[in-house]
Parts: sequence; C-alpha cells; structure tokens
Amino acid sequence: MDECRAVGSVAPVAQNHPEVSYDAIWLRFKRQKSGDLNAAIDRHSGSFRIFSHAEEKILADRLRGMRDKGTPLSESIVKAEANKYFDELHGSIQTRQNHREFSHGFMMNFKRRHGFSTQKLAKIQSVKSISADDQSNLAAEFILAVTESIEKFGRHRVFNMDETPTPFVESPQTTWGDKGKKAKYVIKTKKGSKGNITLLPTISASGRKLPLGWVNVGKTRIGIDKMDLPNDIVSFHSPKGWTNESV
Repeated sequence: MDECRAVGSVAPVAQNHPEVSYDAIWLRFKRQKSGDLNAAIDRHSGSFRIFSHAEEKILADRLRGMRDKGTPLSESIVKAEANKYFDELHGSIQTRQNHREFSHGFMMNFKRRHGFSTQKLAKIQSVKSISADDQSNLAAEFILAVTESIEKFGRHRVFNMDETPTPFVESPQTTWGDKGKKAKYVIKTKKGSKGNITLLPTISASGRKLPLGWVNVGKTRIGIDKMDLPNDIVSFHSPKGWTNESV
C-alpha cells in the first residue's frame, strides 16, 4: 500500500478521522491537491494514521533525539510529543477530542512502522561531586550560622546531636585459645541480623552533655515501660526504631 496515496475527496477522509476537525482535514486536502505529499493521509488506516508517512518520520527522529539525550520513551511521553507535533502542524483548528488519534493502537503501529522496540533501561547512578571551593563555602556558612545562633541564644542552648546505630551487644574481637596451639576460631552469628538501636548523643556548645537518648522499635511506650532503664536515659519510640519527625 502506498503510504502517501492521494485521496479523491474530503468526505471519506473526514469520516475515517473523526478526531480531527473538518477544517483541519480540508486544509490538509488542499495542500495535498497542490502537490504537497506530506499532507497525504492514508484513508484505509483509520485513527491509527493521523500523520502522513513523512510526518511520522519527523516525529520518530525527534523521539530518537530525545532518547539519545536521556529521556526514556514511555508511551505517555511519546503520546505527549505526538500531541505537541500535531499542534505544530494544525495550530488552533484542531479538536483532538479525548486524544483518540493517539490511542494505544496508534502507539503500537507507530512503534512497529519506525523500528522501535521495548528494551530494559540501564540505570546509571550519578554521584554529586562538590568542589573544594564549594566545600569551603558550605563550611563557612555553617560556622557563621552556629556563631550567630550562639550569640542569639547562648552556648548552653545550641546543641549538636548525632544519630548513630549501635548494636545491642558488641561482638567480641578476641577469644581465649589454648597456649601453644594455633587454631582458627569462628564466632557464630545470625545471618542478616542487624541487632542495632538508634542512639542520640547530644552536647551543647558550652560543653555540657545532655542525657543520652535512644529510639525503641514500637508503636507505643509499652515495651519501654517494661525495661529497667537508668533515670538519666531519655527514651523514644518509632515504628522502625529510626528517628522520625515525632522523635
């Protein structure tokens, strides 16, 4: 089938393409009659062929350019680009009710005609690098902010808190062996067991240490209340044992 076959009259074209306004079809028909084959519409492909073959190739080249610059070509992105290109061709004399011309069928046929295929994306993690000058500027800004806070609130009201994971029981690094025997001893541990709690050590700018805080795993304080903890420890709880907004 000739991709750019001429049409005999406006009426059958308009019937096959109800998504496009009659004025848009008529202007395209006039362009085609004057010899512009880029304006030709395939009458026998219905709503799947709103663009001519030449126009589809332009759209395909645009999409490949976007892909080469790092934009993933999902169906929604292709549809949005098709709408944008359609507006460029027809301006304000088009209706595109419910975007029916860019249906899933159009996407699949367009994809097949222009050699596109679905392929898995390779994700590349980018690491944000900070120059030495930027690091110096950030450090200077932090020092200035701390200095202003100390002047405004006093050293005893400016605090530094560190959120750090700590194991329930420290794993031993040594064991007792037999004198005169060189043997390899292995400690047994549970695979995948983290066994950590969140500690919140805090100190003020004046050098005063605040009571040690920690976070228990739980939705309520019931688990904490059952523990025999020293009075100088401040206890918090969260569903995952991490510091959240409430803590």
